[in-house]
Amino acid sequence: MVNTKLERFASGEITPWNKGVTGYQIHDDEFKKRVSVWATGRIQTEASKKKISIGNTGKARTFEARKKYSAIKQDIPIEEWKGFKTFYPYTSDFNENFKQSIRKRDNNVCIKCGKTAEQEFMDFNRKMTVHHVNYDKKISLPENCCTVCMRCNIEANKNRKSWTKFYQSLLSELYGYNYSETQEIILEVQRCN
Repeated sequence: MVNTKLERFASGEITPWNKGVTGYQIHDDEFKKRVSVWATGRIQTEASKKKISIGNTGKARTFEARKKYSAIKQDIPIEEWKGFKTFYPYTSDFNENFKQSIRKRDNNVCIKCGKTAEQEFMDFNRKMTVHHVNYDKKISLPENCCTVCMRCNIEANKNRKSWTKFYQSLLSELYGYNYSETQEIILEVQRCN
């Protein structure tokens, strides 16, 4: 009668592959190369090893690298870059009352995807975000702000020019706000006689 594998292990007839092995296995370079070729089908060169090791090592980026990344995120050429916009402080008029009035104007619904404030609170335990349409934190006007959920706000952080145009067209359609071709806000001034 044939014993099961478990019984053969228990009797000592079969020894586990890792019996007596402790700690991490140290492999030689030849073994690592074979595994790399097997896993990716490519031979790893010194240049690709360096590229991988530089990756995300926690080293501080140079100012030029940070500047380039910031320009890409702002969707502008590096020559037009004027500073790290994300670190600008908000103005004093961008307060809780202002944000609440924007949320109320938009019925506490994300104007992009239609997510409600209740859904946002259930998903992330937070209020809806008030987004500056042209990404200028110094211009806190109803024409420059809208209510969005966290997911849509994160999505709008890349390709900013197209998102500015998108949100301005939504606000124009919903509330009749006017914007120039260069995406500047056109305010209508009421004259008193």
